[in-house]
Amino acid sequence: MKIGFYGAGKVAFSLGKYFKMKNIPLSGYYSQNYNSTIDASEFTSSNAYINLEDLIIESDFIFITTPDDVINEAWQRTKNYNIDGKIIAHASGSLSSHIFNEAKESGAFPLSIHPIFPFSDKYNCYKNLNKAFFTIEGNKTALDAAQSILKVCGNKTIQIDSDKKALYHLACVMSSNLVLALTSISCQYLKDIGFNESEAFSALYPLITSNIESINAKGFNRSLTGPIPRGDETTLRKHLSVICDEHKSLYLDLCRQLLSLSTEAYPEKNYKNVIDILGGGN
Repeated sequence: MKIGFYGAGKVAFSLGKYFKMKNIPLSGYYSQNYNSTIDASEFTSSNAYINLEDLIIESDFIFITTPDDVINEAWQRTKNYNIDGKIIAHASGSLSSHIFNEAKESGAFPLSIHPIFPFSDKYNCYKNLNKAFFTIEGNKTALDAAQSILKVCGNKTIQIDSDKKALYHLACVMSSNLVLALTSISCQYLKDIGFNESEAFSALYPLITSNIESINAKGFNRSLTGPIPRGDETTLRKHLSVICDEHKSLYLDLCRQLLSLSTEAYPEKNYKNVIDILGGGN
């Protein structure tokens, strides 16, 4: 089964190189930016297609790896050709395979396949894709093909329902993009007291990574630290006295989540005063 990519961005570069390393056959790439097509094909030792039809003819599995907001446009172009028996996939975390309307009428098998992985770079991300967990959703024939490919690659997969894609994507964003935002706030507070940006992140990095490693090894409840599980009212009040107004509601919401975990982990503790502080926001 040959995989062809419609789109030549970071995801397409990375997945193509990763599949190539795992001896999964590639046909090549088509993109409306031919320079990107050439770059991707050279990077993966595959073909660069000048027109979409040739890519479709020479591929069994067509991976639409355009930005989310143009996947439908790419699909509308793709379905104008003979796609009978082809798997049509995209790599969006938020969209389901339902975006490929009329796939059944065209004899194609729709699929969404999403690696839980941050694609921040075209040329290096493939090196760590062996660690990625993939979610898949779509037609059974397409699901079977995806599972076979990812089994060869050695990646874990889980099938999800199409109507759960938005919730699934929210979960990924909460643990990725929003963690970035939260860390940037922490760095800003350190910069406010004299750290430069490099020093701020270097200081926080061991704290962040050790916390994640602890959660991985011991779970959430056994990794709890800080003023909430201790019931440290004095520290909480100090935090609320210095935090800027625009971050206060975020701080309180996150503390309430920690409190929920803490009451579960330490049911014998009395957190009434902490609850009052968090409820009142002062």
